[in-house]
Amino acid sequence: MKYFTPKKYYYRIHHIRPRFKKNPESVLFFLSNALSTLAPAQKAVFNKTFNRHIRMYPGNANKTDKSIANWRTEISGLFSLIQYEKNGRICIPSKMSTELSKNQDLVEFFRKFLITFQYPGGHLKPHVAINMIRNGIKFQPAIFILNLLKIQYELGSEKFGITGDEAAHFIFNDLRVTALGSTPEEVIHRIEIFRKDYSGFGLHGNYKKGDTVRYAKDILDYMIFGGLLTKEGDRYTINNNYSELIDNFLSSARWFHGYDIFYDTDTIPKPMINELVYSWHNYVNDFSIDIDLRADVFKHIEELHHKGSSDASTIYTSLKSSQDEEDRPSPYEIGRKGENYIELHEKNKLINEEKNELAENVEDVSAQKIGYDIHSFFSNADEKLIEVKTTISTADLVFHQFTLTSNEWRNADLSRESYFVYRLIINKDKIRLFIIQDPVGKYRNDDDDINIIPTGDLVISFKETAGYWEKLTL
Repeated sequence: MKYFTPKKYYYRIHHIRPRFKKNPESVLFFLSNALSTLAPAQKAVFNKTFNRHIRMYPGNANKTDKSIANWRTEISGLFSLIQYEKNGRICIPSKMSTELSKNQDLVEFFRKFLITFQYPGGHLKPHVAINMIRNGIKFQPAIFILNLLKIQYELGSEKFGITGDEAAHFIFNDLRVTALGSTPEEVIHRIEIFRKDYSGFGLHGNYKKGDTVRYAKDILDYMIFGGLLTKEGDRYTINNNYSELIDNFLSSARWFHGYDIFYDTDTIPKPMINELVYSWHNYVNDFSIDIDLRADVFKHIEELHHKGSSDASTIYTSLKSSQDEEDRPSPYEIGRKGENYIELHEKNKLINEEKNELAENVEDVSAQKIGYDIHSFFSNADEKLIEVKTTISTADLVFHQFTLTSNEWRNADLSRESYFVYRLIINKDKIRLFIIQDPVGKYRNDDDDINIIPTGDLVISFKETAGYWEKLTL
């Protein structure tokens, strides 16, 4: 027997779906780095420049102008990557995008996105927002799902977790939840009855299964990217490694009130809904919440260590044994953590080559702002100047991009063969290091291994032929 959401309560909730199904994290890093180089400008000028960046993403070179424009509006609209001034006439890179580019912390990015995400919101087309208001929808999916899974876990449910299909039919597409205030306990009870008495889900109208469940699965996947959920088989479960953060996340939830005045009116003027888009993006980019949403890099490494990752276990052991607690950088300072790891890596490479005196002189100079982070040496005592670029995420990134400041590029130009970019990528499954020597020389060789967009800071795109992978030596 199939379960149908009762017809009088059925409302298929949906939102913009950006066109990056396979590599959402890679795309967001790419676009945030591009946006971070843009100055505020008239909308038409800003959009034209941003489109040029989007076309540089791998696979986009031959896309139509319309497809590129769709990328811009869909991705920036959902994730509030652009803010607006003067009633939308001036575009500026948002705090969300510039902070992601600066900190390279995708876990934090998705947490900030999810703590503000709601229906209705400025990410929706105006007519969709109006329909939701007319149906009484006021819904924060991440908050509801976390509460439900937390309660389910505390109740000791025999089958802990929720599938994407269950989330779609019992939460997202049921007005009892999205508009009428059903509690997590009531939804848990409905799911338990379904699992006992039903064999699957029926579909309303002409919608296919994908049309019905994909929006719920989007949000669930974003919650995984934010480290709030884990997935076991087809079930999404709460990530109890971050129980304190999740409690703080739930207690810090807030609501965008811009739409509230329209719920008790017969007429909802579309121009007024349009105007709220600008306020919405400012709201999403207001980070004045009393909770630290940054990724805990050390905990990330610790999780990998307990999963049996040899690289992570080595780093974990080295950091625990080689430094006093007070000397370690904050676990939230991703850049400093990366520099710390690379300093150890360089020292141990030289020790393994029996160059102990050189190893003692390897130094983290990042605080001096001199155009590189680590002063190291080749085994013949020649200098190595290393700029470290560290990224943390949940997925294994397909990510061939970084930014260099004008000072870093100038040092790379002066030092040439002595200058290195170390691209350190930490995700939930592994830690990888990619090294590029003499980026300026590779760019000037005109062999297409490295391309740059010279707007403010330089956005550097590279192919794997520009460098090599190296195992961390710690």
